[in-house]
Amino acid sequence: MTRTAAIVLLLLSGAAPHGARAAPGRDLDVAVGAARGDRTAALALVQHHAAGRRLQFGYGLRLSAFRAGDDAAYTTAPHDLVRAGRIVTLTADGARTTALNVLLAVRVALFRGWTAGANVDVAGAGFGPCTGGRIGSVPVHACPARWNMLRGDTRDHGQLDSEFYVGVAVARGWRLRAGYSHFFSELTSDVSVDGNDRFRRKGNLIFVSLARTSSIGPVI
Repeated sequence: MTRTAAIVLLLLSGAAPHGARAAPGRDLDVAVGAARGDRTAALALVQHHAAGRRLQFGYGLRLSAFRAGDDAAYTTAPHDLVRAGRIVTLTADGARTTALNVLLAVRVALFRGWTAGANVDVAGAGFGPCTGGRIGSVPVHACPARWNMLRGDTRDHGQLDSEFYVGVAVARGWRLRAGYSHFFSELTSDVSVDGNDRFRRKGNLIFVSLARTSSIGPVI
């Protein structure tokens, strides 16, 4: 997923008009997302550094919250079980998971005031209230995974968010973004099935955000 984002952004960078330039700086960003009963909210602080005229790389912290709809399906999380097709479903009652993660970001200036970008959580901590649920007819008690780590595909662990977006400057010091968010929410059950107590839900959401920017010069 992160490899695809980098390729897309490098292609965009090559296609951007010669006059486009992304100014380095710091963004304080509030985002909300929704899709099919799932909801997300996030607060991120990201520092960007120039890597050429149009391309930037960044890093920061993101506090994100995921709320699943009623009777949300969480499925077997460990990579080896998923690969073997040994999938079990935990049905959770109004699950809520929260994470504080370090993130990495990349963005490119397209033309005056417009950017495209992507970011991904890489590591952090998870927390939030435990919830009731069931595996088949067996009642369970499940809590958010306590640590998060980006490992790639089904090897990922915990709560992780990634965003792919376009952004536009709407006023001096303010930027609006909209795009696609891919969110992993993970619960640990008090009941193990097939030697596993980890269950994951993947949310694919549309999000919008508003950021307060402190750029070193305008984005032009």
